[in-house]
Amino acid sequence: MRKQFLVAAAALVLLAIPAYLFLGSAETPSVANTQTEVSTDAPNIYSSFSVDEAHANERFTGKVVEVSGQLMAVEQDEAGSYSLSLDSQDPMGKVVCKLSDATSTELAQLQIGETVTIKGTCMGYLFDVIIEQGVITQLPS
Repeated sequence: MRKQFLVAAAALVLLAIPAYLFLGSAETPSVANTQTEVSTDAPNIYSSFSVDEAHANERFTGKVVEVSGQLMAVEQDEAGSYSLSLDSQDPMGKVVCKLSDATSTELAQLQIGETVTIKGTCMGYLFDVIIEQGVITQLPS
């Protein structure tokens, strides 16, 4: 009985290692080279979600969007990742763009109040519109 258990455990480990290596090595593709499905501005996308969330989910959620807007804040989380907040022109929320790989050169060029364009995957709406895997496509000139 003990021998059968050890054989089963060894087989499980041998099957788990290749699966882990395969799944663990899969990288999330960058949206930088992905076709933009919807282009809009921050007030429009936020208003779409706040007025008719079901319709906005069909139009934006899960799609690669390019959003332009006035920069309100640049924030860094505990892991060192950056996010940009764009003004929705609504006091109830904003558009939060979580950047995938911002460089210090790009971040140094950002000024609060200037217009910036971000491309990323729209994740939906929960008080704020959330854009993930964001890349900056247009810096203030």
